Amino acid sequence: MLKQGETKTVEFEISTDDLAFYRQDMSYGVEAGFFDVYIGTSSQQNRQAEFSISEETQSPH
Repeated sequence: MLKQGETKTVEFEISTDDLAFYRQDMSYGVEAGFFDVYIGTSSQQNRQAEFSISEETQSPH
């Protein structure tokens, strides 16, 4: 727990497995594209990061 006014930098990884989903054809995988991640206490106060996935993948599930 942070004290009021205290800040701390955190890091985490988002794997392709975290982004995988069942598509309309029921294959399971990740689609290529550009993604935005927002982290914050509200939609008004947040931080943004961007990343991309260059090729579509199939994931065993």
